[in-house]
Amino acid sequence: MSWRSVLLTVFLAAAWRIEAAEVLWRFETPLGNVDSSPALADMNGDGRQDIIITTASGSVVVVDSAGREIWGRSLQIPISIPPTVANLVEDEQPEILVLNQAGTVFCLAGQNGDTIWKYDLPSEIEWGTTAIVACDLDGDGTNEVVTGDSAGHVVCLSPKGERVWQYDGGHGQTYPPAVGSLTESTPPSILLSGSQLPLVCLDTSGKEQWRLDIAAQGAAPVIADINDDGAREILTAIGNSVAAAGSNGELLWRFEMPKEIDSSICVGDANQDGILEIYAIDLSGLLAAIAPDGTRLWTGNVHERARRSPALADIDGDGRIEIVAAGYSGELHVFSAEGEQKEAIAMPNPTNASPTIADLLGDGTPCVVYACTSGGIMVSKWPSAKAGAQVIWPEYRFNSARVGTFNAGTEQSSVRIAAVDFGKMYAGENAIRLDIENPARRSLRVEITTSKSGEAPRTMTFEVSEASATVLDRYSLPTEKPVDLNITCRVYDGEAVVAQRSHNAHIMPLQKEIADLAALLDDVVTTAQRLPDAYAITGSAREAMERREYYATRIASVGTLPDVEQRAFRDAIHDDIRDFSRLLKFAATAADQRERGPWPLRLSAANPWAPFGAFDEILEERLKDPEVTIEAFSGEVEDAALNVFNFGTAPLQVRVELDPLVLEGAQDAAPVASREVIAIHEVVNVPTQSLDLSADALPRINPGYALTLPAWDARQLWFAVETKGLATGRWTSTVRIRTLEVEPREFAAPLTVEVWEPALPETQALRHCNWGYVYSTPRMREFEEETLQDRVAHGNNVFVTTLVPKATYDEAGAIVGEIDYTEHDAYVRRYAPHGIILFQNTGGVTGPGAPETGAFRKAHVAWLRAWVAHLKEMGIGYDRYAMYPVDEPGLQEGLVEQYLFYAKLAREADPNIQIYTDPVARIRKEELVEMLPYVDIWCPNRGGFLLDINQDKLEIIKNSGGILWTYECSDNAKHQSPLGYYRGQSWLAWHHGLTGIGFWSYCTSQADPWYKPEGTMDYLLVYQGDGVVPSKRWEAVRDGIEDYDMLAALRNATRKAKDENRSPEAVAKAETLLKDTAFQVARFCGLDEDGTTPGKDGLSGVRTVEDRRHGLIQTVRREIAQLLVQLAP
Repeated sequence: MSWRSVLLTVFLAAAWRIEAAEVLWRFETPLGNVDSSPALADMNGDGRQDIIITTASGSVVVVDSAGREIWGRSLQIPISIPPTVANLVEDEQPEILVLNQAGTVFCLAGQNGDTIWKYDLPSEIEWGTTAIVACDLDGDGTNEVVTGDSAGHVVCLSPKGERVWQYDGGHGQTYPPAVGSLTESTPPSILLSGSQLPLVCLDTSGKEQWRLDIAAQGAAPVIADINDDGAREILTAIGNSVAAAGSNGELLWRFEMPKEIDSSICVGDANQDGILEIYAIDLSGLLAAIAPDGTRLWTGNVHERARRSPALADIDGDGRIEIVAAGYSGELHVFSAEGEQKEAIAMPNPTNASPTIADLLGDGTPCVVYACTSGGIMVSKWPSAKAGAQVIWPEYRFNSARVGTFNAGTEQSSVRIAAVDFGKMYAGENAIRLDIENPARRSLRVEITTSKSGEAPRTMTFEVSEASATVLDRYSLPTEKPVDLNITCRVYDGEAVVAQRSHNAHIMPLQKEIADLAALLDDVVTTAQRLPDAYAITGSAREAMERREYYATRIASVGTLPDVEQRAFRDAIHDDIRDFSRLLKFAATAADQRERGPWPLRLSAANPWAPFGAFDEILEERLKDPEVTIEAFSGEVEDAALNVFNFGTAPLQVRVELDPLVLEGAQDAAPVASREVIAIHEVVNVPTQSLDLSADALPRINPGYALTLPAWDARQLWFAVETKGLATGRWTSTVRIRTLEVEPREFAAPLTVEVWEPALPETQALRHCNWGYVYSTPRMREFEEETLQDRVAHGNNVFVTTLVPKATYDEAGAIVGEIDYTEHDAYVRRYAPHGIILFQNTGGVTGPGAPETGAFRKAHVAWLRAWVAHLKEMGIGYDRYAMYPVDEPGLQEGLVEQYLFYAKLAREADPNIQIYTDPVARIRKEELVEMLPYVDIWCPNRGGFLLDINQDKLEIIKNSGGILWTYECSDNAKHQSPLGYYRGQSWLAWHHGLTGIGFWSYCTSQADPWYKPEGTMDYLLVYQGDGVVPSKRWEAVRDGIEDYDMLAALRNATRKAKDENRSPEAVAKAETLLKDTAFQVARFCGLDEDGTTPGKDGLSGVRTVEDRRHGLIQTVRREIAQLLVQLAP
């Protein structure tokens, strides 16, 4: 067997039992024992740490996370020094530094072990006495190399292996150096210790700064701020004692041990009290935990000498840090942070290495690597170990760069690339996707470098600070020629690379596409055989197979085609791959359904607010169990959705039936007929101004509850539940979809309605306006009563009208004849009982002369006074109406002046008349100030004032003392987010302390909302039918108003409990929810990065966003319900 041969044994539990731990694998080297600590790095780009070891026979071996050799290299001369891993040259993998007994430093390529350079130290080294440190000393972004020999020579090498400086200090044998800044404002220092001197400090140029001038043996120094004073101390040994020195070299304390200390010191806050402890083991096997002031915390015994430091990590998943030590006893000793020995596990051999904590599973689960003095390495894991566990001191000299400096900033970082997709590597454009986990939310820099033969490398940089983030990049590949592709993805924490993935490939144009298409078509045919009617699918696949043969014959000559023909050829292949990838997913889902349950329908619960995607939802893996679940405060209307997929090759006529609702746990409660409280709608796609479709309209299902399900298509059912007729508690029913066949097939979904005890307040707390000029909208005019009922049911309590009294005046400004109140009175009698009316017409009085004439002013004032008196006679007080002189002042020059003109006349006519205004972003601050005396109700535009712009203008409005509302009139309404734009506006109003919201427009348009708008944009909230047909967005408006009412109820309950000194814990939680948590929902309304209309990820991206939003809203509402119960007297 050659030196490269290895024996990899996966031990069964019967063969190896390590008490609480389980052996994952063992790797044995046939030539030479492992007598140094392993190093850790991702050497093969799979996102998991690999293990680098050196052997006493002079071998360097890289082993992957599963225990398989990646490569091995013999350097002939024995190696007793641990390998060091660092980036020295600009490539996709780090380099490996090793030092043999002859004193030769080798820099090896991480990819294959080839020698990049080597350097001979002035002298040889003693067995296991020193280490190589890699660190950026001069701040140029590249790592220098520092090490020493047995004669006291210390050298600094450049990344290319050239000597930068040499220090000869008379400290004896050089122990492992430590490198790090001793204060925040100073460059790194090099700390040395040796067999004749405990401590020497060098600057980055190799000049001595100070020394601890005591004639005694030292130990490998460790740099750490042990007393949290902002300056780092140095830990070493003076003979048989652990010693601490200050950053200027003053001796702080000594802690006596029975014997000498080697390189066995480490630090960390294992007991998690916010204070670092020092851990050291001497050559008698005494393990000491030492306080920052040098006093004893506790001691333990590892029975035999131990030359290397313990590791500090939560290895067993109990949330507490263990101290893991090993040495010549042949046992792995596990201590608690309080000094209790939890386990002493017998190992195959003693060790001369530190226990090493590795992330071999790629999810942060700690595995313990144990290097046997004879017998290779063994990897163990505790069954209870948890992903993302806390690791404080993972390996010898803290990290594989062997810096010997404890860095609390990276102590719990655990940054990793959780997943990477380098793209399909097809001709044309490809996407790269990195999923990064950053649990400590550190500020990271992500660099993606793409190199193609014949082109300069391209590097894109991204900033990441979220706990989990996705980074996307793109690259293109040619159609006409082969190319060598290299992609390297690095994640930096400061200047340190904390995660890395890479990929290399030689790409032959379109060959991968042809191979993928062939395999794909075979899979389609195989999958189709599982379906009862496979012929349609297999026929399409066989036609594509013929095309694939044609494509394959043309590849060789594609480079000779004109560019346009090359692209057309490439796109034809890509289209087939796309279409049949979709078909394969559909067919596989259909086949699974046929084999596991009723055929051919599949029912799936759905987020009602996410755009319905039909079969696209199969591609996005959104299918769920068919459970329709609704949660509501008593008195609310809440909604749910159920998707129905027809995988058959023929359309089906079905009928939708609902079982009676039954209250769980209440045997005496009578069932409730579902049709009395649940309205069933079918979700219908409608054209939009974006020239696509939106699943937005909600017509009621027909009176017979019958529905047509086309072949290979899907429909969404919408359930609107009115909870006023339901007692509090959990109600259950079943949705049954039965085929209208001679032998009907039934498909069922359980339906649950949870009615919470807290009830929707009787009085609505939020004003809601939506500019519904039903009387002037042709398609709605005949449904005025129906629209009024619908608007009131959706919380509309502010009504805007242009129907004002009509009067004429003469040249003297006197009103002539009777004022005509006909249309006005009819409107007021209909709408006034349901809220406040905004009168939006200043042209009710006409006569000779322009408005600026004295006659007009006189007549207008008289007209207003008569109007106010008339309203009073009708029983309409000042608080039930307001004048609306000008729409959107600030939109155009002159509108503010026009507003002030009419507002001043209103004040003259009667100071008690309320005046409404809805300014937009362009209005100037001085104009707002001028308007202040003439505004009672402010309704600033959301986009112009509430989205982190014009905050100075908003403050003027907020400080006015008037009533504060907001409104919005964005177009592309059918694609505006129901949860963000519509429901979220109520939460945004809550965040700003506003008491009203509004939307343009309920129905006001000459365009037909069922179709693409002609000559205008999408603004409307409802559709016409046999009465009013709501939209998903209109339902979301009502939900937002109900949310606001419950926030107001929680605020009132919180204030009352606080005044009565009750439930302080619930009060504190409620105050946090009402402010901080509510703001997180308010951000959906234009403040978060997701926006309110589809972005670059299209409707698929919107579905993901709306899922996240819906989940948060549901969580917050549940908490409101719980707190209201806790705060009740």
